[in-house]
Amino acid sequence: MSYNRMWNLQQFHQGPHFNRPHHVFKETYNCLSDDVVHIREQEIGVKGLKLKPKAIYHLTLSYIEKSLLSCRLSLKQIPNMPLPDHKYI
Repeated sequence: MSYNRMWNLQQFHQGPHFNRPHHVFKETYNCLSDDVVHIREQEIGVKGLKLKPKAIYHLTLSYIEKSLLSCRLSLKQIPNMPLPDHKYI
C-alpha cells in the first residue's frame, strides 16, 4: 500500500467520516485495492496471478490492517469496519 494511501487512512481515522467507516471503505475500495494483485504477485513471486474478487477484498483489508498495526491502530478499533478473513489470504 502506498504512503499516500496510508496517509489517507490515518486522516480518515482522525476525520469527520470516522462515524461511517464501512461506507467510506465501500466508496474507496477500488482505489485501495487497485494494486493488491501486483503486491501479492511480488510477495509470492508469481507473475500473472489471478485472484477472485473475494480474495482481493480480504487481501485489501489485510494490507490495511498491517499498515494500521504499524501505527498502533487496528481495524478492530473502528466500529462497523469489516475485518479480513484470513482463509482468503
